[in-house]
Amino acid sequence: MDAHTFRVVGGQLPDLLKGSRLEKIHSPAPGITMFRLFPSPAGRLLVLLSGPPSPCLFFSSHHLANPSCPPALTMRLRKYAAGRRLGRGILDFSRRCLALPLLERGYVARYLLLDLRRGPEILPILPEEFGREPAWYEGNLEEGRLYPDEQAGDPEGPWHMYSVLTPLLRETLAALDPLEGKALLVDLKAGGGDLFAYGDASRRPALISAWELPETVARRRGLRLICELPPARCPAPVQEIATRLGESLLAARTDASTAGTAREERRGIKRLRRLGEKLEQEEKRLEDMLALREDARLLQANLWRFAREERKA
Repeated sequence: MDAHTFRVVGGQLPDLLKGSRLEKIHSPAPGITMFRLFPSPAGRLLVLLSGPPSPCLFFSSHHLANPSCPPALTMRLRKYAAGRRLGRGILDFSRRCLALPLLERGYVARYLLLDLRRGPEILPILPEEFGREPAWYEGNLEEGRLYPDEQAGDPEGPWHMYSVLTPLLRETLAALDPLEGKALLVDLKAGGGDLFAYGDASRRPALISAWELPETVARRRGLRLICELPPARCPAPVQEIATRLGESLLAARTDASTAGTAREERRGIKRLRRLGEKLEQEEKRLEDMLALREDARLLQANLWRFAREERKA
């Protein structure tokens, strides 16, 4: 989920989540955290997919099994956040973070930080710069340093200073005329609400963009347009589109996790088989030594009968 997409999708969450109570928190797999809320929009779970390859924050009706031994982070979240009511959240879209106030007796005790890059976290206070409007790039869009080949070109381009210049946006600006690119930056700075949902070859949701991708960019990524917002032209609400994308990404991530677990199990079986073979070889070696025990004792008891030069033979 690109930062500009998160600005549109996440911008609705502070009002949607305000007043809800966190009932349960669990992490069925690394990078996946689920929050059961009451009341919850459409009775669904709030799901955070954090870290690469495709982070996302969405509502889902799919409940995954809770592991028997929860990770330490999940236990910390339960300690400080479970059972708390939520205040109105604060969005920091350029960092792809949403901070939800945890209320105790009407006061903000702590914040539940939902970070699409690093995952959930409990903070006592928020940094001063959290939620501030980021700096927008106003330089020359014809500069080659704005879209270099990062493998062979300049590694210190201006995107290091402007968090709004996300990889998808830089790729788009490189495919647009400079005037069109400038107009796109103006629209994004104004915070337009349009969303464009793209699917893969099987039309499964694969990406949501806050602008329409140039044909060259969509073709390079193997994407095709499957839905367009605002609701005036498409009846599906913003959160429903985010849900479709998130559940597609969730299924892919859980499939990968299951496949990884199966690979580890196969490797474990191979390691046990090799260890068993080594133990069998060692057991046979020791049995062969034991079979020579009586002969060795007899030899030991009669070595005195031989002369020194005869003992070695």
